[in-house]
Amino acid sequence: FHCSNAFGMESGKISDDQISASSSFYDGRWEPRQARLNNEDNAWTPSEDSNKEYIQ
Repeated sequence: FHCSNAFGMESGKISDDQISASSSFYDGRWEPRQARLNNEDNAWTPSEDSNKEYIQ
């Protein structure tokens, strides 16, 4: 499946405040905003290893 239009996760069109998740790892370095495409920093990590965790 090919997406022809970007949705804004890489460009920042979707703001950090618009990105949420079920949880984040406790130390604040693994927040939902870090789930952006081609992010060179850390990545979002949930607080638990579970198939019920999500990002939106």
